[in-house]
Amino acid sequence: MAEFSFDACRKAMTLLDTFDQSVYDEVVELEGRVDTLEDKMGTYLLALGRESLSEADNSEVALLLHSIGDLERIGDHALGLAKTAEEIRHKEIQFSTSAQQDIMTLRMAIADIIGYTVNAFTQHDLAAARHVEPLEQIVDVLRVRMKEGHIDRMQTGTCTQQTGFVYSDLI
Repeated sequence: MAEFSFDACRKAMTLLDTFDQSVYDEVVELEGRVDTLEDKMGTYLLALGRESLSEADNSEVALLLHSIGDLERIGDHALGLAKTAEEIRHKEIQFSTSAQQDIMTLRMAIADIIGYTVNAFTQHDLAAARHVEPLEQIVDVLRVRMKEGHIDRMQTGTCTQQTGFVYSDLI
């Protein structure tokens, strides 16, 4: 499930460079798989949680339920990003150079987070896990900076309203 979610994210991000309908379709398919797995695993874990388990096992079930919810949301975000990429192509939207640079910086940070998170989660790699939080803080700062730059571009007329809405969705 983690690999499907993160693969969907990686593929969705590539759609921002060049929209490819077959890649878009793969993102849709992966997100559907993630939803199915969440349903199946959630049902199983909830049934398991009703059994007489040790406190440690109950904690593990709760952690897994929380994790599959997070992974499902990542799949949703990937699909949302793919839809935004499709809108960019359909409306022939062009971002300013500074907006494009900010998007690329954000994408690189997110790609790093995805890599570390997959390794941390699937390989129980604590060293990889330690990289995630600092990168997440950088992403938070980047998002704030991107929103501020976006407001400046809107106020100076460098950015159209239509482009602005799509850029906000992308952030």
